[in-house]
Amino acid sequence: MNEYYLTQSIKSLTLFKQTGDVEHFNDAEYFFKRLKLELRLNEKYQKIEKLKKPTSGN
Repeated sequence: MNEYYLTQSIKSLTLFKQTGDVEHFNDAEYFFKRLKLELRLNEKYQKIEKLKKPTSGN
């Protein structure tokens, strides 16, 4: 999913550069924000999974 948001953001920025249409910039900003959100959520899930794993040495 992260690849999708990154790809779409780059495509939108490229279109913005070519056309100057602000809507493409807004689209790129949206996809970039979604990418940041996905990365933060993945990080939180990884932390939760680490906490769930039982530790040895009990």
